[in-house]
Amino acid sequence: MANIQRNKLYCGTNYHPHDWNRDRWEIDINLMKDAGFDIVRLGHLCWDSFEIDDGVYDFEWFDDILKMFYINGIKVLLDISTRPAPLWVHKKCPSCDIHNTDGVRVDALRRYMEDVSDDGFQKYAYRFTEIMSKRYADHPAIIAFGICNEIGCGYTSYSNEAKRRFQKWLKNKYKTIDNLNKAWSTQRWSRRQKSFDDIPLQKNSVEMGSPEAYLDMRRFISQGVSDYIIKLAQIISENAGNVPHSSNHC
Repeated sequence: MANIQRNKLYCGTNYHPHDWNRDRWEIDINLMKDAGFDIVRLGHLCWDSFEIDDGVYDFEWFDDILKMFYINGIKVLLDISTRPAPLWVHKKCPSCDIHNTDGVRVDALRRYMEDVSDDGFQKYAYRFTEIMSKRYADHPAIIAFGICNEIGCGYTSYSNEAKRRFQKWLKNKYKTIDNLNKAWSTQRWSRRQKSFDDIPLQKNSVEMGSPEAYLDMRRFISQGVSDYIIKLAQIISENAGNVPHSSNHC
């Protein structure tokens, strides 16, 4: 494993080798060397280039590009990008699909169209993270791991599964429905709640909830993302603990 030099400013770029023919790789690497780059970020936005289908992997192409960068003295930040999820993941766990504010499922047309708090999605994402971090923990080209790409970007899902998680989150926070009614000032608009099981997500195509309720929903969403990325970091630490890792937003 390459060591990060303290107090050194690295200069490099993102690169998507899966978007190019192999005969282009050497040309681009030479351009990077000529530009004085000493680091490159690889791996993001291409989960299904590694895991073509459920449990079906192809690492040969990536092993080749890592070797090329290593030979040319360019270190690699490997971004284990669990987003966007491959379409086969969406097919395996439709509960991770984005649902619009009226609870209607929408197709995953572009990137970041998965609910990272969904249990089904996390099963595949955590497995992929474990396999990647184990495989490349000791590769001499890799200087650090990135924990997913642009975490927090994308779309909020208003699925029934997300609603149930929100209800559970509220119950854990407030303990009793009376405490929630007080915190949300539900008497203000004749919106007293009788049960946590009746509480919807606080936005639909017509309106959003009171400021107190909507803020709690945003906190719930934020915590779900935070819990997810913390678990990713734990998995990488367990399998490649000697390698630095951080979240990326590039």
